[in-house]
Amino acid sequence: MAVDRSFAKLGARVDDLGIAAADRLAEAELLFAAGRYSSAVMMGLYALEIQLKVLICRRLDLDQLPRAFETHDLEGLLVLAGLSRKIKSIKRPRGVEKNWIELLRSSEEINDFRYVTKPGWDHAWATKVLGQLRDTPNGVLPWLSKQA
Repeated sequence: MAVDRSFAKLGARVDDLGIAAADRLAEAELLFAAGRYSSAVMMGLYALEIQLKVLICRRLDLDQLPRAFETHDLEGLLVLAGLSRKIKSIKRPRGVEKNWIELLRSSEEINDFRYVTKPGWDHAWATKVLGQLRDTPNGVLPWLSKQA
C-alpha cells in the first residue's frame, strides 16, 4: 500500500509568508491609490490567503507550510487554521463574520478578473473590500492577527 507523503513535503517558510502577506497588502494600497481597483482587491485577497497560511503554520508549530496546504481556498484555509467555528461565534466585534462572508464572495468574483472586467469593479467596490480586510474593529486581517 502506497503512503501519501504530501503533508510531509514542505514549501514556503513561515517568516517569508509573513513578509509576503504584508507586501501584498502594501501592494494593494499602492494599486488602489493608482486607480487599479481590481488589482488592488486581488492583492488584498492574496494578503488574506497568505495570512491564513501563516496562522496554519503557527497552529501546527511548523517553520514551513506543507505543500498540501498550498491552496487558494479561503474557506478551507480558515478550517485548517482552526478558526472556522470561532469566526462564526464572534460576539464583538460582530462585523468580522459579515466581512468574512463578503470577502469569500469577492474572492469568487475575482477569479473572473483573469478574463473579463465588470463595471462594478470600481473605486467603491475596492474601498469596501479593502475596508473589510483591514479596518478595525471589524476587519478580518486585524481579527486574524489577534488569533495567533
